[in-house]
Amino acid sequence: MAERGGWFAAVFVLGSEVAERMAFTTFATSFVSYLMDVMHKSPLEASTIITVFFGVCGTTPLLGGFLADAYLGRYATIAIFSIVHLLGLILLAAGAVVAPLSPRICKHDAEQCLDEKATAFQMGYLYVSLLIVAIGFGGIKSNIVVFGADQFDRGNPSDKKNLGMFFSSLYMTLDLGFVLALTIVVYIQVQFGWNWGLTTLAIAMAAGNALFFAGTPFYKQKRPSGSPVTRLLQVIVSAYRKRKLELPQDVNLLYEVPGRMSAIPGNLTCPRSSRFLDKAAVKIGLDHEVEGSWTLCTVTQVEELKAMIRLLPICATTMLLMSTVVVLLNYSTVQALMMDRSLSKSIQVPAPSVPFLSSVFVMIAIPFYELVYVPAMQKLTGNPRGTTHLQRIGIGLFLSTLTMIVAGFVEHKRAESKRARFSAFLLTIQFSMYGLASIFGTIGLIELFYSQAPEGMRCFGSSLLPFTAAIGSFLASALNSIVGSSTNWLHQSWQWHLDYYYWLLACLNAVNFALFLVCARFYTYKEEQDKERDGETC
Repeated sequence: MAERGGWFAAVFVLGSEVAERMAFTTFATSFVSYLMDVMHKSPLEASTIITVFFGVCGTTPLLGGFLADAYLGRYATIAIFSIVHLLGLILLAAGAVVAPLSPRICKHDAEQCLDEKATAFQMGYLYVSLLIVAIGFGGIKSNIVVFGADQFDRGNPSDKKNLGMFFSSLYMTLDLGFVLALTIVVYIQVQFGWNWGLTTLAIAMAAGNALFFAGTPFYKQKRPSGSPVTRLLQVIVSAYRKRKLELPQDVNLLYEVPGRMSAIPGNLTCPRSSRFLDKAAVKIGLDHEVEGSWTLCTVTQVEELKAMIRLLPICATTMLLMSTVVVLLNYSTVQALMMDRSLSKSIQVPAPSVPFLSSVFVMIAIPFYELVYVPAMQKLTGNPRGTTHLQRIGIGLFLSTLTMIVAGFVEHKRAESKRARFSAFLLTIQFSMYGLASIFGTIGLIELFYSQAPEGMRCFGSSLLPFTAAIGSFLASALNSIVGSSTNWLHQSWQWHLDYYYWLLACLNAVNFALFLVCARFYTYKEEQDKERDGETC
């Protein structure tokens, strides 16, 4: 079957992702209100449920990436899990619409139904619905980036440039979903209730799925290359069995399979690092030269494991980048409630919608980045993308530190002023700064995980980003608990010292940035010799 792909196919992928981002943003910014107002949960209980939900959302992409790389392929995985995701949203919407599935909604006199807690059945239904949403999210999130990037040929210089623009376009698309969630969905939820708010998400996801399936004739698809986890384990087992052997001086004597004969796409070279693992590719008399052996592995298999190991320190030093946005989203809503949110005498912006202006700023900044910053840096550095992946991530981490410093000063000034005199829209400063940090940091991570993960493990490698975000969310929750129990910074919003908390995060981000610089200094980019294989695309 002839190859297709290109920007025309990528547009279908980008468009379908808007709906998924709308749902995720709603859970991140507003769903805590649903748990408190509809399910009658305390703030602590609601926060715990959301934290666990995001933790599950961070681990399910590992499953989705594994299934895509090993068995299903990227297209089939996205297709199946998109339907699962839609099913979860439909169940959530039904829970808000069908009376027996949720308690009474407290609209006017909250005291009359304050004691009407959700039953075990109602909470069980909610948990199952959220679990299905999280499973669907995992299958989409681990594959959508790689599948979209598959539409471009990395061996083509023109497509290689388009690939970088695709990653930026993807982030801008995610930001569009963020804006729609904070404006249209919040408006519907406030004006008509959560039943219509959640129904809107289900309708949007159905439209996104239809758009994704409409692009099917134009997609370039790649076949799965076998279980990546099995290949990694084979290297570890084989290297341990041969731990007493001497490595040959000539790395060309190590076992490798020629490109067209290999089941693993992409030949990787053998740099002189982690040489112990190279013993898995040492040939001895009893070895059978068959891929998939637990006694003999190819150099490419060995280098796949090395490539994934090299990414782990980068993951560890970017978790605070994810923690920062969790903290900003959690506390900015409370800050906005204590500030002036009026656009006019008759129009007041809902507190969860305050960050939407910063998202509009980011959507404008991304084209500026691609059209102005990248060409200017190309002339200075000679790099096709202006800066390396690690340099972009480093800039993002530095801006994240500045973001928390500025957020602390904004909160400090808010605490000193009266509510009517201090505009909530000043919070867009810190969100815009974090948006810039994400343009560099998050997009840099997406590009790094895509380019540095072995070709046969790209979906599994892409799942590291949401997994890192989940750990960052747990870190933010743990930090909240530690600071809340040991200080009075986060007690009683009118008397708290959120500015101190933000500055503490700035200090932690600064230390983390220094650790990242050390990890980046010793990071070695993988070298790949792309091998042509018949039937690589289908």
